Amino acid sequence: MSKPRKPIARPPARLRQRWRARSESWRIWWEPSNDMRAVGMQTTELSGLTRTKAVHKAEQMNADAAKRLGRARPAPAPQLSARKGTVAALIEAYMKSPAWDQL
Repeated sequence: MSKPRKPIARPPARLRQRWRARSESWRIWWEPSNDMRAVGMQTTELSGLTRTKAVHKAEQMNADAAKRLGRARPAPAPQLSARKGTVAALIEAYMKSPAWDQL
């Protein structure tokens, strides 16, 4: 059997993905750099999470590491809200709801 396509096409920095041939599954984890390890960051297994949650967790860990290293980036400018009654407004409302956090 050939190796399937990676589950996360464009992973954030430090998110790693490796195919496990024996169990025919993907291992997904976040791996800190040596600088990040020096300030207490550790390798974190993300395989048990959904892809979306794994990406979100990796982005959170990157932000936390940046703060610890004093490299925090400024917060992105807020995006304009979509007009009411549009599909974009519906999507935006769903993403802000508690149901979105439970995915």
